[in-house]
Amino acid sequence: MRAGVISAILGWCLSGTVFAVEPVARPNVLLIVCDDLNTHVSTSGYRHIKTPAFDALALTGMRFGRAYCQYPVCGPSRASFLSGLYPESTGVLDNKADIRQTRPRTQTMPRCFREQGYWTGSVGKVFHSPRHEPGETDWDQFLEIPERRDASRDRGQKGL
Repeated sequence: MRAGVISAILGWCLSGTVFAVEPVARPNVLLIVCDDLNTHVSTSGYRHIKTPAFDALALTGMRFGRAYCQYPVCGPSRASFLSGLYPESTGVLDNKADIRQTRPRTQTMPRCFREQGYWTGSVGKVFHSPRHEPGETDWDQFLEIPERRDASRDRGQKGL
């Protein structure tokens, strides 16, 4: 009887090691979005253009060789990219509208990553606006670049 109890306890203890599952390591995700870059980097065949930082990232990352813009203006295109919705569905059809106002409860890519336990950060104008909105829940950290804020308005130009 005693040997049976010891065997049962030992078997139960060992079964924990047999059924223990290693947690799956999640990949790091670095998403770089640039206005008007197109494919003009050396990894896309433009050897006369020097892009050493992109080249280094491309060696260990994933390169998307075919990408299509949903709209000819960057604001609607960004909202579409970040939400997975067509611009007509987002309500963002120009550079003045913001998906965070037109569809405040829409699931976005950064919010999805954050809800899955990823740390999310933003630098620059991810949602087309270069400013962080109060109450925004998509980012753990948002870095605003002061000299970039309202730069075109200060110089009276339409862009930088």
